[in-house]
Amino acid sequence: MPAPFEGYLGKVDFREGDQVKKGEMVLRLDQRELLLQEAEALADSERFRNEARSALSQNRLAEMRSAASQAEQAEAKLQITRMKLAQSEIRAPYDGMIVESDLHERLGRPIQKGEVLFRIAKLEGSYGEIHVEQEDIGAVRAEARGRLAFASRPENRFGFVVERVHPAAVMKDNKNVFLVRVKLEEGPESWWRPGMTGVAKIEAGRRPLAWIWSRRALDHIRLKYLWW
Repeated sequence: MPAPFEGYLGKVDFREGDQVKKGEMVLRLDQRELLLQEAEALADSERFRNEARSALSQNRLAEMRSAASQAEQAEAKLQITRMKLAQSEIRAPYDGMIVESDLHERLGRPIQKGEVLFRIAKLEGSYGEIHVEQEDIGAVRAEARGRLAFASRPENRFGFVVERVHPAAVMKDNKNVFLVRVKLEEGPESWWRPGMTGVAKIEAGRRPLAWIWSRRALDHIRLKYLWW
């Protein structure tokens, strides 16, 4: 969630790890200057409108048009200020969990427009992202089933279905891997957190044990020594 405009942090109600509901105010920017601008614009709008009415009643058309134009400008400024006031209360766009925020240490400090203030992760519709080495990606198919376990609770297993395999490899830990997105069939559990890691196994059909044990060694030999 980015800052909608330049300003100062006024109030922060949540910390990392807190769960929020859709529409709940997560933080508010300092509104004092905006409230002063609103009062000033409102007073200017009313004053210029009164001047326009007075000039019209005295048939001073040039003064009436000038005052009416100034009243419109004040009204436009008032609308912009009120829009900023509404934007200064930043609310959660959906139910989720705050996964990144250091705002309590920055209360009262300036922020820049577009600066990321915090990140919210959805808990509903949780999915997994599996890193599959390029030697194994040929055996992974969409709709394949599998199970995963989190490092924090390895005794629990959760089923999933492969949704899609990204077409291009990426570099992870100095290896080329393919990202496989899977849909979890269970959960979310109360202890799940975005970004948790673990181990996953994807069903890829039945193979003889000898083939499983020797496949990588044979592929390495073919690639390195039997290239013609």
